[in-house]
Amino acid sequence: MFDNEQLIAAFQTFLRYGFKKTSMEDLARAMGVSRQALYKRYGSKEAILDLVTRSLVEASGDAALAALAAPETPLGDRLYQCLDQWTGQHVDPMRSSPHSGEVLAMTDHSPQSAIKQLEARLRTQIEACLQREAPHLNAADVTYSLFIASYGLLYKAEDHAEYESGMRRVLSAFGLDQAHLAH
Repeated sequence: MFDNEQLIAAFQTFLRYGFKKTSMEDLARAMGVSRQALYKRYGSKEAILDLVTRSLVEASGDAALAALAAPETPLGDRLYQCLDQWTGQHVDPMRSSPHSGEVLAMTDHSPQSAIKQLEARLRTQIEACLQREAPHLNAADVTYSLFIASYGLLYKAEDHAEYESGMRRVLSAFGLDQAHLAH
């Protein structure tokens, strides 16, 4: 198995050259392994992209859940940090490549079940936090709105700073920027 640095290097290689133009040699060089080892273990670029996508999604999901579970942090900040780990952190890498659209399109056919399962878990946890700490809000509607805003900003924000500004505005619109919400 590959470590996180190798997986990130592989993802950056896909972003640098695009999926179609990335060779197994490019991936092997970036990951510090032999081309033969990649072929033997995974067999194709598609399988490597699936592995990379699944691993990065799982890491993002774990970090998002950890951010949400920090009880000493105000709810609005936890919600922002959670969604930033899930989507926001990917804005700058996606903007750094003219091939990001192609790579995203390929990941749309990748391990969708892993992405959907983690997203469902995040939505459930966010709704539970909102029901507990902001009972005056419709938790399901707010959660839906936060995810729509986060995904929209992932595709539209020019950089991470614009993503953060946009998400902070959305949180503020729901009154979730206040530290003194009900417990």
